[in-house]
Amino acid sequence: MSEEDKKVDPNLEEVVDKTTETNEDKTSETLFYQKKAAQEKAAKLEVEKAALQAQLDDAKAKSITKPTDNIDTSTREFALQDKLEAIEFTIAHKELSPEAIKSAMSIAKSDGISNEEALKNPMVEAYISKLKEDESTKNAIPTGNRSAVSTDEEKTESEGLLNRARETGNIDDWAKVVAKRRINK
Repeated sequence: MSEEDKKVDPNLEEVVDKTTETNEDKTSETLFYQKKAAQEKAAKLEVEKAALQAQLDDAKAKSITKPTDNIDTSTREFALQDKLEAIEFTIAHKELSPEAIKSAMSIAKSDGISNEEALKNPMVEAYISKLKEDESTKNAIPTGNRSAVSTDEEKTESEGLLNRARETGNIDDWAKVVAKRRINK
């Protein structure tokens, strides 16, 4: 013990370290048992690893022989293939509407033909022409504009009447313009 420790507590006795002599013997004995325990643990883990590997191999063998496990993967692959074909078909035929593309693809799938061949099918051709007709009639309908469409001559006449009504303050000239527009509707 140091002198400072004795000053702090005078009742402390100096302890002699008796462990140094037997420490070396215990250390070598402890290391031996630790090594033996580690070897036993490693052997036990090897046995467990072998058992798990055997179970894994069994599971793989069973999954390969089961046709139901492979159906899920092949179905997913077919779905991805169908999506890819649909995208390519849509890009190739930008002029077609989504409804026309869907009908052509459904006919192709049901008949077992390609999408391009399905476009040549009379039923698909008739459907596509009907869709185009519907689209053209939809675009031909007026947009609901409140004013009647007038010719250039009518516009210049109504502008002249409007200017005269503003200059003279006579409302009758403007009433004539409104009446003509109502008649032309």
